[in-house]
Amino acid sequence: MVKSAVETGYIFSGTMLESGRNDADSGDRLAGVRDASRRRLGSILPEGVMKPFPFTFRTCLLAVLLAALSVTPALSQFVNGQPAAGVLGTTDFVTRPAPSTTAGTFAGPNGVALDPLTGKIFVVDRTNHRVLRWSSADALVDGSDAEAVLGQPDFVSGGSGLAADKFNNPIGGHVDDEGRLWIGDYGNNRVLRFDDAANKPNGAAADGVLGQPDFVTKTGVTSQTGMKGPVGIAVAPDGTLWVSNFSNHRVLRYDDAANKPNGGPADGVLGQVDFDSAVSACTQSGLHSPNSVAIGADGTLWVSDYSNRRVLRYDDAAGKPNGGPADGVLGKPDFVTGGSMLSREGFGTTRFVEIGTDGTLYMVGEGNHRVMIFLNAATLANGAPADFVLGQTDFESNDHPEPPTASSLRTPRAALVDDANGFLWVCDYNNRRVLRYEFSNGNDPALTLLSPAGGETWFEGGTYDISWLSNLVTAVDIDFSADGGATWSTVATAADAASGSYAWTVPAGLTTQARIRVTDSADPLLTDESGDFSIEAPTYAVTLVNPNGLQRWEAGATRNILFDTFNVANVSLDFSADDGATWTNIIASTPAAAGSYAWTVPTTPGDAYRVRVTDAGGSGTADMSDEAFAVVSEATGDEFDYVFFADSPTPVYYDPSWTFVNGPSTLLRSGVKIPVSPARSLVGNYALNLEWSSQEGGNWGAAIASIGWTGHDVTLADSLVFHIYTDQLTAQADLPCIYLEDLSNQKSAKLPLGTLMGNVAAGAWQRVALSVQVFLDNSGNADMTRIKTIFFGQQDADGALHSWYLDDVRMTGVEVITGEDGPLIVVLGSSTAAGAGASHPDSTWVGRYRNHVQDLYEQAQVVNLAVGGYTTYHLMPDDSTPPAGRPAPSVEHNITRALAYQPWAIIVNLPSNDVASGYSLQEQLANYEVITGLAADADVPIWISTTQPRNLDAASRELQHVMADTTLAIYGDHALDFWYGTAAEDGTILPQYDSGDGIHLNDAGHAVLYDVVVDSGIWELIAPSAVPGEEGDTPPNSSLRLFQNHPNPFNPTTEIVFAVGREGPVTLDIFDMRGHLVRRLVDADLPARTHSVLWDGRDDAGRAVSSGTYLYRVRTASEQSARSMVLVR
Repeated sequence: MVKSAVETGYIFSGTMLESGRNDADSGDRLAGVRDASRRRLGSILPEGVMKPFPFTFRTCLLAVLLAALSVTPALSQFVNGQPAAGVLGTTDFVTRPAPSTTAGTFAGPNGVALDPLTGKIFVVDRTNHRVLRWSSADALVDGSDAEAVLGQPDFVSGGSGLAADKFNNPIGGHVDDEGRLWIGDYGNNRVLRFDDAANKPNGAAADGVLGQPDFVTKTGVTSQTGMKGPVGIAVAPDGTLWVSNFSNHRVLRYDDAANKPNGGPADGVLGQVDFDSAVSACTQSGLHSPNSVAIGADGTLWVSDYSNRRVLRYDDAAGKPNGGPADGVLGKPDFVTGGSMLSREGFGTTRFVEIGTDGTLYMVGEGNHRVMIFLNAATLANGAPADFVLGQTDFESNDHPEPPTASSLRTPRAALVDDANGFLWVCDYNNRRVLRYEFSNGNDPALTLLSPAGGETWFEGGTYDISWLSNLVTAVDIDFSADGGATWSTVATAADAASGSYAWTVPAGLTTQARIRVTDSADPLLTDESGDFSIEAPTYAVTLVNPNGLQRWEAGATRNILFDTFNVANVSLDFSADDGATWTNIIASTPAAAGSYAWTVPTTPGDAYRVRVTDAGGSGTADMSDEAFAVVSEATGDEFDYVFFADSPTPVYYDPSWTFVNGPSTLLRSGVKIPVSPARSLVGNYALNLEWSSQEGGNWGAAIASIGWTGHDVTLADSLVFHIYTDQLTAQADLPCIYLEDLSNQKSAKLPLGTLMGNVAAGAWQRVALSVQVFLDNSGNADMTRIKTIFFGQQDADGALHSWYLDDVRMTGVEVITGEDGPLIVVLGSSTAAGAGASHPDSTWVGRYRNHVQDLYEQAQVVNLAVGGYTTYHLMPDDSTPPAGRPAPSVEHNITRALAYQPWAIIVNLPSNDVASGYSLQEQLANYEVITGLAADADVPIWISTTQPRNLDAASRELQHVMADTTLAIYGDHALDFWYGTAAEDGTILPQYDSGDGIHLNDAGHAVLYDVVVDSGIWELIAPSAVPGEEGDTPPNSSLRLFQNHPNPFNPTTEIVFAVGREGPVTLDIFDMRGHLVRRLVDADLPARTHSVLWDGRDDAGRAVSSGTYLYRVRTASEQSARSMVLVR
């Protein structure tokens, strides 16, 4: 551990010294506590000073000690991926407890704070709507109970509320230098203040509130006195309070905050030009959903800008004017680049930021399951690399193992650095624990053994890494004891300390009292020793995870065989088609560490398949599928089905999903995602794991979306189909509700599943098919042509725990529409075109225009592919490669997909996201050139709307205006003027058209855009050919006729017949459903008569194409017509 001078065992916590000898009597209570803090005190206190003092003397002495510690703060030193030294919320590092409400457990730890006066630790348990408090000593005991709770009257209550003694989703917390606890009460849109928080009794009321005029109001507003989604809290030494407003895209400053009256006004704002603006932006002065703040002793403010995936630095922040620019950025190379990254320089989601007294910055990245550490952060250049990472072994990994380990993280949410004691506390949200890491500073020699720590089981003959953390140490000696430290034998001498590890082959000899000791080769008093660990005879284990039975896998498809192993290097894989009677080898040996193998499923259908995994090393251990599974000849649905879930791209949660839960109801979640499990699956490796308990006064919901959060026109579908597996019957009366949500987050009516289906039986997959018509009849405010998610939610509060596996969730019977069926207009764009700001789908400009053209011609279609947040880059063709830091094309919503519909016209409506994202006008115009060029190549007329007003900063509004004028100048009659008529002179939205957020237009504003589209003459241009005629034909006055191919469906050859009325050039082309040219059958001058052409199902290169639907189009110099056909191999 450390030199004998500090073996007295006193622990420095905050500004108190507490007696706590690390001997046999107190070892259990202080288990796992290292001596980094004792080492620092030992270098400051004179010989013999470390003895019990009266409290008042200790306080005086520690004021001196604090001053000594702050003279030259030393840099924090870590090792990448180092294990934590302590834990709260569970008694060990390998248990992931279920959400619970006790004195020693969490449902969702989301914030942590330290009282500098007492050393007490406060943990914000968000999902239980409470804050737990630990004494400084108990906080160092793994799995200990809290001493008090705020927000609840006791340790077993967990409901939200609106009162002086209640919280609603509290998130951020901070204790200032006077012992006042400040809590960001997110759901109540306020910040609560608790004076003398260290001595508050259970359920005590707050002493003050900001953001609301009183304790019973929760209005979310954008003003100088209001808040909307307060999250992060930081208080400077001078009493200045900083609060991040997540939903208002700003950070508020309150000078002398403790003396503000309830609801007192803020004194400054960053991220917005004034207190009444709430505009998101990726600029030097803009923010997009800032999540936390940290303030350094020098007045430097750090802000984790969540949606922009960056951390901003504001020097002398209190002196900044409203809307002042940031002075530096980490996570991105500049102030205009956004997007998620996984690297040493780049961030994913920036959940939390913390700053140490030595200038070390800690960035908590929940999406990448890590904490990134930057030394001397204020001196770093923009986009500088991190120095250390916790939760991962390197900067390119984002693993989150199940079960967890002492070194892993799973959706970390917050961090607290205690430089005085060398502790870093991290809220490991989805593992429902708070970890304590220990680190050394750079002033004194230090040596800390990391692994083994004690409690491990190592095996004879196995090779394991002995690892340590050192500072100012050149070489280390390593020793081994088999008898609890009574005797020692040498493992290595003078090993390189800087390497931090030594590969050790465990000797023969079983023991439960093995120990490892590392010692500074130059100083035998600087040493550290592990706790007891076990050495056992080697054992081997393999477990087949998936397929484990009851799957229905498609013949010839590629599926992963999943397996777990222990102490096994390679595995052999076999399959049986006769329930295990005979076996066929898949692969003789594949690395066990991979945990999976991509298998091509046999082509012979059957229902008695099993898979077996065996240790290829000869130990004889093996495992096979628990039950038989089936290989089926065809896919589960049609290629045109709207697939919401058929497997998960990630092994822990399904990414295009979202959940919420309000206590006392419970819902199994992975962050805010629906977890997945390989324990039961049907068509892939993973099924959604929907586990809930519906309680009185609570609520929950779980939303499932297609990959890419695609919107679907469900008016074209017949049925919603999903499959359920449960181990315990779910009675009809206990079923949840179901409803749909569109791309603008408008929801259909909640329908009790119990009125649509019966009991869910146990032990087998059950197929459920619901008529889509029932949702259309109860659509509420949802736009049923743009449905994004399927929601399951709380219905009746039966109080029981239910667990379902859901798989193969899709809408079937989808009618495929293209321009061959009649006039079809495709709309591309972002939130305005998607309907944001309007009160109802029929009030949006697209909805109004759809109704308009269908009044003129009933068969006309308007397909809306717009998605909120999109830019010109999202609309680029499939094969486009964006520059670094720019989004990739959205293949479901871009120009390629639009042209696949064979449209008669395309409208593009991108109001402001390019400018708000910092993209130049030249980038936008270049992208538009590509998009319009592709439309021209396809002979499809296209209209480009101008930018729209938005309450951005002045410079961005000017760019918006310039882009609007440029669009009008370039595209002329094919430009839609959405600027003039909705914009004020300064480029903001005219008040009468503002929906209230400064970004989107209200119903009246959408009406203005609708009038512009109608007046543009789009319909008049395409209307001459929009006259009813024979299905699939052009109008009666046309000289071109195209007939349905025969046979249809076909294999391998079909005949296509068409007639031209005048001699001239003719092409006949075959396209796939993504608009890609497959084969040109005719390209010649043809006489005026009927022609017949055969297609053999091959492309231009002579290759046989796959089964599916194809479009065939005949085109003359002045006309064109198209139909679809189906090839079935």
